[in-house]
Amino acid sequence: TQLVFEQTNIILGLGDPEYVSPGNNPLIAALSAGNTLVDLMKEIAKDRVGNPREDLTSQLVNAELDGDTLTEQELASFFVLLPQSSFSASFFISLRNSRLRARLLNRPLPCQYIPVF
Repeated sequence: TQLVFEQTNIILGLGDPEYVSPGNNPLIAALSAGNTLVDLMKEIAKDRVGNPREDLTSQLVNAELDGDTLTEQELASFFVLLPQSSFSASFFISLRNSRLRARLLNRPLPCQYIPVF
């Protein structure tokens, strides 16, 4: 959803003025975005326990190992970290591909926070 996209951008673009307005504390903004994602996950998880679908969230909330299920905090952590991990993996893979790396390095950087290797 758009909400997940926006909140993830705040977390990943920590301090980027495109996502955190000047004068706002980037750390507070990132924590607030994380809390918004946690609240969303709790809402979705509550629904998926009683109404499972063919999605990852349903699998996670209904998974059991020795009678134990994931806690609310474990589910929330997964939901907050998944977009960040996906971005990092995608970026790493693109750097290993010589054509993509050349394209990335030969264009102006969209912001000062993207590292150049």
